[in-house]
Amino acid sequence: MVQDIVVHISLDTKATPRESLIPLILSLEGAKSYKEYATLDALLADYAETTAAGKAAKALYANAEERGNAPETVAVLGLASSSTAENITDALDTLRDSHDDWYYLLPAAATDAQIIALAAWAAGTVLSLQTLATGQKEAEKLLVAQSATKSIAITSAQSVICYNADAANSYMHAAWVGRMIGYYPEAVTWKWKALVGIPTADVDAAALGALLTNHVNTYVNNHKREYMRDGVCADGEYIDVVIGRWQIKQAMRAAITKLMVETDEVPYNDTGFAMIGAAIIGALNGAAANGIIRTIDNRPQYKVVIPRYSDASEKQMEQRIMPDITWHATLRGGVHGIKATGTLSIKLASEEE
Repeated sequence: MVQDIVVHISLDTKATPRESLIPLILSLEGAKSYKEYATLDALLADYAETTAAGKAAKALYANAEERGNAPETVAVLGLASSSTAENITDALDTLRDSHDDWYYLLPAAATDAQIIALAAWAAGTVLSLQTLATGQKEAEKLLVAQSATKSIAITSAQSVICYNADAANSYMHAAWVGRMIGYYPEAVTWKWKALVGIPTADVDAAALGALLTNHVNTYVNNHKREYMRDGVCADGEYIDVVIGRWQIKQAMRAAITKLMVETDEVPYNDTGFAMIGAAIIGALNGAAANGIIRTIDNRPQYKVVIPRYSDASEKQMEQRIMPDITWHATLRGGVHGIKATGTLSIKLASEEE
């Protein structure tokens, strides 16, 4: 008998992969090639629990798993203990030629001089508009390091510095990254986070005030609760703002690339410009859904200016380069006491060849 109505329901029980930011643990206890690990046990087979890399990994995994967010991938690069600051940054430059998908740079143990060099290196991973226009690919890195020094001469937005008097034995910075690793791509404040297995810093009010003035984070006990202060980069910018900026950059590039690859023709006219503008707007809406951009009454707070064909110069027309699409968005931010705002612009080229 032929059925009049046929209903078939299949179940897809596979978990949807979640976008994440890969941490790279930098070991200075012997040269070993870059390697990615899916489990802590696999990592500890190469870096024993007694090593700084092993201890950092254990702190990272313990705090990630506390929230049920075991990282999908943790990478480790081993360098010789005799490596100078220049040796270390040169090795990172070489690594990026073959492996550039990681984001967090976690030196398991490093001197202040090495941390300062790494901070300058990380700052250089954020490319200027002029550099991007030459065709270079951008892959930002965020240094998260700890020091037993209360004041360290770093003012970079791509560096997060933690004060830890017991930096040789307690891995506050790795634990903090583990605690936060499961949130991306959502924007969540890094302040107020309790850590597992990390003792609080023994600092009085004056010392804590000096640390915060210098944009150095630490783990405190206040009102009988333990939590991280203050969730900022070395220049005072909030960590979630820096990560949110990277998420928006990635989302915009992915949206524009998808449009160009999957569309047979993006014409160099008002219609084509609007198509590219729609990709930008889609990325901004995604950022709003992830809590990066502020919303009021479910309306994302951003403004996008899409150029018209009449705005293009003759040179732009000849080279098939769009006039700039500019946008301004109000970032949501967490409750730290102030509102964070930001402005970015993006230059696009229509690729018809």
